[in-house]
Amino acid sequence: MGRMLAAIVMAIATMTPAQNTLEVAVAEAERCLRTRDVAGAERHYAAALAEGWRLLGAIATADGRTGEAVEALTLAHAAAPDDLEIVFALASGYLRLKQVDEADRLFTTLAAAKPEAATFVLIGRTWRDAGEFDRARAAVPEARRAVAFREYQKDVRDTSTPSGMASLLHALAEGTLLSAGSTKYLLDVMEQTVTFPDRLKAGVTTGWTLGHKTGTSGAYKGITVASNDVGILTAPDGHRVSIAVFISDTHASSADCGKLMAKFARAAIAHYR
Repeated sequence: MGRMLAAIVMAIATMTPAQNTLEVAVAEAERCLRTRDVAGAERHYAAALAEGWRLLGAIATADGRTGEAVEALTLAHAAAPDDLEIVFALASGYLRLKQVDEADRLFTTLAAAKPEAATFVLIGRTWRDAGEFDRARAAVPEARRAVAFREYQKDVRDTSTPSGMASLLHALAEGTLLSAGSTKYLLDVMEQTVTFPDRLKAGVTTGWTLGHKTGTSGAYKGITVASNDVGILTAPDGHRVSIAVFISDTHASSADCGKLMAKFARAAIAHYR
């Protein structure tokens, strides 16, 4: 504890009077005592205690001493239970200690005290950064998730059309898109794809090869925005056929989508023959 107190004294010494909320709180408490305002003095001393422990927690966090940070922030929270900044810092500390239930309890308190979009986003991102993806999604209210999903469905960024993708693949196969070395490298990588072998690859017949890239979005309320597979089929005679299958906004299962894509691959091969 002596080391932590020394650290806080050094940190306070570097602050300007305007920044030093701890010093201001102490000064206000002493002023209240001089005027015999005991209640006011208690209030300001409590604020000073909370700020001091909060600062200790911040120092310990920055120094990688998460356990000490949580201890300090717990005392800060006890002194100022309505300070939402302290609530968030303490919840984040518990999360770093892998005490997810304690973190969840405090995040729930924070969301209830300040039910705004920015709060939900902050909590969700904190869960996400900790690898707690289910909790990150759950942190966003259902109504907001529905709006975000509709916006995602309409977002044209990072998208293509089947014909546009097929044209891109044709240019790649013809060697007009990249250098010879890069073309060979990318085609080799595509031929090593192991994801979703039940899609295009399931429709490839003997003598043909496929270099491809699968793509799948998340699902919401049973709707999958994108279930795709695109690639280059190589015939036994060496000729190449580009193929792109996009299934969008579907209620179909991944298995059913795979079966449909395999049918397209078989149809493309049959048509070539």
